[in-house]
Amino acid sequence: MNKSRRRKISRTQKSSSGNRTALIVFILILFGGCAYAFYPRYKKPLKRFWNTYLSNPNSRSNHHPRKVKTPTPEGNAYGIDVSKHQGEIDWKKVRTWNDKKLQFVYVKATEGSTLRDKKYVYNLLKAKQNGFKVGSYHYYIPWADPDAQFEHFYNRIQPYHQDLLPMIDLEDRRYVSKKQYLKNLRQFLQLCEDKFQRKPILYSLQSFYNQNFSGEFSDYKWVMARYSNRPPNLSDDHPWFLWQFTHQGVVDGIDNYVDVNVLGDGYSLKQIEWKRR
Repeated sequence: MNKSRRRKISRTQKSSSGNRTALIVFILILFGGCAYAFYPRYKKPLKRFWNTYLSNPNSRSNHHPRKVKTPTPEGNAYGIDVSKHQGEIDWKKVRTWNDKKLQFVYVKATEGSTLRDKKYVYNLLKAKQNGFKVGSYHYYIPWADPDAQFEHFYNRIQPYHQDLLPMIDLEDRRYVSKKQYLKNLRQFLQLCEDKFQRKPILYSLQSFYNQNFSGEFSDYKWVMARYSNRPPNLSDDHPWFLWQFTHQGVVDGIDNYVDVNVLGDGYSLKQIEWKRR
């Protein structure tokens, strides 16, 4: 083989190697971008899946989560919130958590301006039929139009099936400034108040609240998530109405971990009853 041909082959090999490297880099960037975009939305179900099926080999055989040590705070009432990620719930078996009677359930209805939880109607009606006070919640997407999100949520829920005021899940602020986020959220909440004739209740994580809501929306009741044996500690000392103290609750009839909430001292579920006028 002459030197000229060897040089051509060498250049071809280098070009092919460079293309492969570029492709690998592109795939890694694409994967990283997708992970950044979707992980905040799906981190809870991913954690539940890991804790239920991957970190505990025995649970894969019986499809029931293992019990984990969780705080047991004292309170006036206990409840859970559910979505499609809990799978097919046998509501006839859902009664207690750690011997604490469950009294209320929040069911995911919608997310953003287009997504519907496929288990919403089933969970809402079955929970109600089995004696629970029920309410619906919307997962707020910061980059979606607030008017479209409200219409999507409002058209999905049926007020005459609700016992409790709607809840808005606030735990994501990607792609928008804090100023724009708060402006759009105020617009969304005003639409809720105008249509429902009552303020919805708001849900957030302690760290997210302290970063984005300290001193804001002080006239709303808050559901605060802090997975600890210590109650939520908010930087503006705003009181919490409900404390979501664990996302690893084990409840008969539910084949996956579930969030458990406790009512704060001095509060009553009557304060968030949705009385149709």
